[in-house]
Amino acid sequence: MTQTRPGMHMTDDEICAMYRDAANKSKQIGILADLNCTDKDKIREILYDHEIMKKPGRPSTGPKPRKDTKKAKKEAENPEAEKQADNNTGQQASVRITERLSVPEGTPLTKVPAPPSCVIKAIHYRLKDISTHIQSHKNDIQIFTDAIRDLENERDDLMDYLRSQQIEYEE
Repeated sequence: MTQTRPGMHMTDDEICAMYRDAANKSKQIGILADLNCTDKDKIREILYDHEIMKKPGRPSTGPKPRKDTKKAKKEAENPEAEKQADNNTGQQASVRITERLSVPEGTPLTKVPAPPSCVIKAIHYRLKDISTHIQSHKNDIQIFTDAIRDLENERDDLMDYLRSQQIEYEE
């Protein structure tokens, strides 16, 4: 088992495997960078080092792999079939989560790696900031509620005064 690089949360092997298994390789580089609290260039460098990705400007070695034409043709003929299957099995949300995390389809969500501590901290600080804003708005609402209650009391006092003076006033 390889060790993690300094400042990284995942090993090179884990990074390469997650990139290799990704449905959208260009997005996966950003996801891996976020998970490891590093930049995209560092992830690309790891992929270059392990020859998972070719450096730009370097000629390609060998032909590009052909896409499964039967599968592509079938999907083009009936694009709703896959959506229908997801809805019928009730796993649409699970599929979206596994696609977003770029883990192989069918991986139990309990086996999806936990986010690194820097991501958790960032989320924690964002939630704390949101909580502060909510509390501030609650305070504003309380101030407005008190002001409305005071105005209603003053109106009631004024109406009582007008009635005591037997002055007709139409509301």
